[in-house]
Amino acid sequence: MLVYFKKSNAAAFQNIVKKYVSQAGAKIFKDIKKINKKELKNLIIIDIKKSAKEQKMTSTSEKLKNAHFAKVAITLTVLNSDNKVLAKNIISVLNISKVSFEDAVNKTEKFEKEIKKQGILNILMGNNK
Repeated sequence: MLVYFKKSNAAAFQNIVKKYVSQAGAKIFKDIKKINKKELKNLIIIDIKKSAKEQKMTSTSEKLKNAHFAKVAITLTVLNSDNKVLAKNIISVLNISKVSFEDAVNKTEKFEKEIKKQGILNILMGNNK
């Protein structure tokens, strides 16, 4: 499998996907211009985008009283070399931080746990449950 990652607004999440795709035996290209035409027809392109909304929660727990909650949606789109969508999947996680909303948005542990649970290929191809 030959893979190229588009520029992303979710670098930390993209690095996790790269790690698991690489472990699955994929060859990752950093520069799409360096791919020859023969390889280009076997190339898949992965586009990862992140969006987040602040989640308001009320709690009587002292631990959660001043916590920041972020509902984070990571959209993974798999395209062929002609930029046709092969699969699209959205992984949503609720992150919590005592530091800030931005810190909650950028936490990757739950996303990585989801990849470990379901497998990177299932997630990329939209076969997750």
